[in-house]
Amino acid sequence: MAHRMDELKQKLLGLINKQPPKIPSMGFNDANYHFSQVPTLSINSKTAPEVDRPADQDILEGIEAAYFSMREDFDICRFELEKLPDMLDCDQIQRDFKKLKQQHQVVSKKVLQLILEHQNGCSAEFEKIVKVLEQVKIALDLCRNSRRELNVARKQFTSSLGILANYRKRKSAQNLLNNLMMIKNLF
Repeated sequence: MAHRMDELKQKLLGLINKQPPKIPSMGFNDANYHFSQVPTLSINSKTAPEVDRPADQDILEGIEAAYFSMREDFDICRFELEKLPDMLDCDQIQRDFKKLKQQHQVVSKKVLQLILEHQNGCSAEFEKIVKVLEQVKIALDLCRNSRRELNVARKQFTSSLGILANYRKRKSAQNLLNNLMMIKNLF
């Protein structure tokens, strides 16, 4: 399989690099002979007449499903090379190339159109996100300050409980001393 692919690639590169043989001029003019003109295929879609071009929607619908593959190992070049027949036809390759180029241009145009259509909505959503981020930052600062103040309040509360415990002990000790003094005075 790998050998066949290499052979196919070599054929394809040979066709691409193949140039017509240069025939030296020998004193006669080609205008004297009437050759049938074969229509040349234009690869550049800008030179193709608009009448010959199908509608953008038709081109989009004509794109093969394989191009929408989400697989990471999908290789577009290999896919196109595997579609080539054993006998290569230069005209067919040019037609396929023109078709692929048209598809690419239509897809690019459609993507740009969708981007422009959704740009305002995207900008509005981005502004909302920025506002939410600002609110989250304010809430985060508020939480940090609250935790800091809660920590201070906890320390003060612990100190207050210590003071109250000492005061209670002191009162208990004073009551005990007063009771002892009363008992001593009674005897």
